[in-house]
Amino acid sequence: METVQLQCGNCGKVMAIATEHLGGQVRCPHCLTVVQTPPRSAPPPSPTPPPVEIVPPNITPPNIEPNIGGGEVESIFSAEPPSEDIFDAGPQRPLVEMPTEVDLPLQPVLTAALHEPEPAVEPAAEESHAAGLPRLQQSRPIFDRGYGAFIALVFFVPYSIISTAIIAYLLYLLSRSGGAPLEDLPDPGPKGAQKITRVKHDQPLAEQQKVVLNGFARVGGWNGGLEVHPTKVVYTPDKELELHMTIENITTDQVINPMDPEFLKMPETKKNPPKPYTFLDAPISKLRIYKARLAFQRSDEEGLSLEAQLKPGEKATLVLTTQPPEKQVVENIVNSSENLTWRVQLRRGLVNNVSRTAVIGVEFNAKQIEKAS
Repeated sequence: METVQLQCGNCGKVMAIATEHLGGQVRCPHCLTVVQTPPRSAPPPSPTPPPVEIVPPNITPPNIEPNIGGGEVESIFSAEPPSEDIFDAGPQRPLVEMPTEVDLPLQPVLTAALHEPEPAVEPAAEESHAAGLPRLQQSRPIFDRGYGAFIALVFFVPYSIISTAIIAYLLYLLSRSGGAPLEDLPDPGPKGAQKITRVKHDQPLAEQQKVVLNGFARVGGWNGGLEVHPTKVVYTPDKELELHMTIENITTDQVINPMDPEFLKMPETKKNPPKPYTFLDAPISKLRIYKARLAFQRSDEEGLSLEAQLKPGEKATLVLTTQPPEKQVVENIVNSSENLTWRVQLRRGLVNNVSRTAVIGVEFNAKQIEKAS
């Protein structure tokens, strides 16, 4: 197999490659860099020897005498003998001429590789079937994956820690506030929390604060202390409306009185007294009933009471009843067919050792109101 010697453009060392790999890419055995070999050059044309004059056998060249008697033969390369031509035609050209010596380049491939610029490699060029390597003009940079992983850790670990801290803080605020303004209110009862600024009493309720008849909801969201089941709304012969709700204490270590009469009071001495959070709302008719009275009915007790100290797992029925002079308003509501919401403020239990309350909205249609006989 014919080989040629090339000098690596990266490390400068000489390497030998087969001529059949010329024009492709090879890997240097010393530095393992992929280098482009020069194209295969055509062999230099052989010098054309001068024509040889053929002398007939019966003619003896003038400068060559026949070897008769086995004497010494005169060399054709000897000096030209004196001419015996009487006409002095000058020296005659020898009949046989040797080809002139031609200086051939010793390493044409190596010279071309050292002085000719490397051909540009097109991106879409096919891979060399001989070398089996992609045509790359320069070697690929070696990237230390361990170093990249270290950089990723430097940036992502603090980011993860900060993100986790922010999420934990938001969850803490969510558990404290219940996720909506009307899910975390001060307790206005005699044993309630300290006074703080009241929020707007009729602002929209969040979805988790709404419950339909015969449904259930947790007061204060997923971490509330009471579970409420509104069962019915009754229209009494006295033209009053009654809301019946079954309330259960779902805490494990708290005793909760679901509602206090203080929740329903509205001062009458002030010009614009703050309205209670508990009221019946008829949005289409633009009617609201704020005045109501409270009563509890426990299964283990006879009669009604104004409070129900529920231990963990205990239940009681809470009854809210509208009061006069709202009888005409109540009658108009009962005779309508609009959707109504009865908002109720209830205790949700202790939050950071302080009694807090929340508002739920019992949604029903006027046609669902039961008429007592």
